[in-house]
Amino acid sequence: MLEIQELVVRKSGRTLLEIADLAVAGGCLMALVGPNGAGKTTLLSALVNPKPRGRIRLYDKPLERWKTRDLAQVRGFLPQQFQLAAAFSVRDVVELGRSPHLTPRALNQAVARECLEHVGLGHAASRSYLTLSGGEAQRVHLARVLAQIGPRPDLWGAYPPLLLLDEPTASLDLGQRTAVLKIAKRIAKAGGIVIAVLHDLNIAARYADEICLLSQGRIYAHGSVGATLTADNLRAVYQANLEVVPHPAQAGLLVLEQD
Repeated sequence: MLEIQELVVRKSGRTLLEIADLAVAGGCLMALVGPNGAGKTTLLSALVNPKPRGRIRLYDKPLERWKTRDLAQVRGFLPQQFQLAAAFSVRDVVELGRSPHLTPRALNQAVARECLEHVGLGHAASRSYLTLSGGEAQRVHLARVLAQIGPRPDLWGAYPPLLLLDEPTASLDLGQRTAVLKIAKRIAKAGGIVIAVLHDLNIAARYADEICLLSQGRIYAHGSVGATLTADNLRAVYQANLEVVPHPAQAGLLVLEQD
């Protein structure tokens, strides 16, 4: 369980985020949605900041009381952008994710290979990172984060992982986008906590277990997909003429923009 209470983030005298109470249970993929400037990335950053203003508890322990190595084994964060200028091989970049683990090199290499296969880049292990496209680099860093937290439960330690994803599909094509969300869903189904910033409301509706709809740095609505992604909520937050209808080809909802 991840619990957030009385979290306030201010910058230059302006309140960017104010979360009174938010909890996310294990086994849940929660999508953070909302317009630009709503506070989505700020919330994820606060979960990575070692000294946020507020109370954050992970598995009933305050975040600041976690040992650095223990927390690094449990919490993985994929930011929107990750700059790496060194000419590492793709394999070496992914193996960096194993740094918090005191495990044998052979195991770390095997985990790195597995994670590259998960993101569809097993064939690129020996390539220089500097030769990758933007979408390929994003997938390599996802593989690195998966290697860090463990891609499957038998590699997890005492706690299931907390996986934080900030726009993980932004530079990916349709097939890759689906693959990434399926990975996130699999981590959640196995008992992990996954929080993903998503701009595409239909992707959020398809893959999320819960939706947290942010507006002007505060929670406007939080709950199940059906209870949160309503036309009234979305029109109020996005200031757009949006409709929500049953998906014609699969279970779930479809968000449509009307003229």
